[in-house]
Amino acid sequence: MSLFSFLSLLGADSTDAQLVALLDELGVRRRPEKPFPFKSPYEVLFRLSKQGLCLSFQDLAYVENRPPRQWGNSSLQLRAVTVTAGVEGQYLPYTGEMPYGISWSDTRRQVRERMVQYEDKLHGYLRDCWWLGERYMNVTYQPGDITQPERPGVFDLSFGLFYPPSEFVQPAKYPDFRTLVSLFGKSMNSPEFQQAFESFDVENWRAESEDGHLDRRRAFGFELYFDPVKPADDGTPSFAGANLTRGRLGPSRKWKGTLPFELDFDDTPPVLRQKIPAPPLVWDDSMVVWGFAKWAFPRMDVRVNYDTVQNCIECIALLAPGYLRRDESAQG
Repeated sequence: MSLFSFLSLLGADSTDAQLVALLDELGVRRRPEKPFPFKSPYEVLFRLSKQGLCLSFQDLAYVENRPPRQWGNSSLQLRAVTVTAGVEGQYLPYTGEMPYGISWSDTRRQVRERMVQYEDKLHGYLRDCWWLGERYMNVTYQPGDITQPERPGVFDLSFGLFYPPSEFVQPAKYPDFRTLVSLFGKSMNSPEFQQAFESFDVENWRAESEDGHLDRRRAFGFELYFDPVKPADDGTPSFAGANLTRGRLGPSRKWKGTLPFELDFDDTPPVLRQKIPAPPLVWDDSMVVWGFAKWAFPRMDVRVNYDTVQNCIECIALLAPGYLRRDESAQG
């Protein structure tokens, strides 16, 4: 059984004749099935434990970012293929042909040497991820301790498809990040706020933000926060911040305005630390596939969530000083 046979079928339907034939060849009679209930990210992991391989399928309506009412009701599409050096009690080691001459015993340095022709496509952090057009290859080192990727040993290789871009009617103008910061403390009804968001559907926002939160990630790549504890001059909740998202963070579209510190959503976590050189209040890599960092500046607090699989920025929150910390204290 060859990994490459499955890689050639990335993007295929779960019922594709070639995929079915491959499974039959391996003696696998079961087929990918949707669980009930089927929830975001509408993913089905199909484990081939004896081969050291896992196939990841997703609902096609979710992949294509169709209206949410359609999510979970479409066909399953093969989105990623992962092979592993073995997981006790779960997977035997994959023993087939490896891509690029990579070996399970390789160090991170050796893997990068094998991939040197793709050096400009490397997004490295705790894992290494090569962005190869519509596809990516992810390498996880050191099973059980991803915080020490320099120690010898490759744990798994994962090959997948990036989400396709979503088409939408873009507003004429997004506010830049400096404008967002200048709006802290102001009412949604203020002339400054109305002017900043004049290209959007502001007339619908008041009724939709009664809980202090307005979500426009799916349409425009941002969500806004309003603070009733510190009302604006007209007595309405004051503007307290914005969370700006990359395209296809779940169902989101990409924020098209400017970002602070010359950040880009494709920046790796190490580049993030270079561009915001001030010591963070928190830098947390303890989660398996994502991390977050926080900074406090005189005019704003900043929180950044970053992906530690594809090694990029997921979202950037610009918040009124103290708003996030007070809100988190209340939740605790």
